[in-house]
Amino acid sequence: MAILSTNFTSLLDARVERVFERALMAYPPEYTMYCDVETSNLAEDRMAQVGEMPMPPTVGEYEELPETQFTQGPDLVWNHTKYGYRLIASSELIEDERFGVLDTVTSKIGTAVNHRVETFAASILNNAFTTSNFNNDSETLCATSHAVFSGAGGAAQANRPATEVVFGQDALWAAIDAIGAWKDEEGNPAMKIPATLLGGPSLRREFIEVLQSTGTPYTATLETNATRDLGLGSTLNHYLDSSTAWFIIMREKPVIFKWRRMPQVLPDEERKTDSRSWNVTMRCSREPVAWRNIWGTTGAP
Repeated sequence: MAILSTNFTSLLDARVERVFERALMAYPPEYTMYCDVETSNLAEDRMAQVGEMPMPPTVGEYEELPETQFTQGPDLVWNHTKYGYRLIASSELIEDERFGVLDTVTSKIGTAVNHRVETFAASILNNAFTTSNFNNDSETLCATSHAVFSGAGGAAQANRPATEVVFGQDALWAAIDAIGAWKDEEGNPAMKIPATLLGGPSLRREFIEVLQSTGTPYTATLETNATRDLGLGSTLNHYLDSSTAWFIIMREKPVIFKWRRMPQVLPDEERKTDSRSWNVTMRCSREPVAWRNIWGTTGAP
């Protein structure tokens, strides 16, 4: 067999790519439930933060319209991180036609890349209560006091309870009420609409009971379960470090995930050994963009 023939290497490359992509897409992506996914063609992405505009004043019929202005906050920055490694198939493996071994290894690589994507995204939620990773300042994404940026109006607000609460019917409603009371920088209603409950697999049963029970769960009188009328969905994330933490994601998602280079497997054209190799790489970034798009608690008082 002519191992290095053009036709053979093309078929082998196509096989590796197909197996890799099949493993990469084996499970529905979980990070898209709390991340808006975008593509990027820049080495570094920036987004300016802008305060709310004041309400327009009353003007006369021929009166010149007054000028208005907005307050600009610090830029949000996305710096892409590169991940990757090399897959090598020895000439002996190819000669002996042990393609099942190559398929297995390639599939494992696809799964590993998928885990990396999910873990990379979930680090935002896993650090939401402990690491200052929001707004380029000293705040955590979920905080008991979110100060507006310098020059903007409004008072500090919280998207986390003063005392952490275990998930349940009353805790959920307290969070919904708190979200409904949020104000923007001009002191107007923030109008954030809760859309999705998010937690780890250990909260599956509680999510179902609270959101889907006909009667109010965990009560003897079983009044109508008003939670059903909220229209909340729920999703589980297997990459959360905490088994008790839970979040409410608004209709607008709190994180933007940017793909600079989607996961790909490409033949390595620089032959250094008697083998065939492929480079597996990806470049991506993720950053939180709006604390009002998420409410969260560690779930452990």
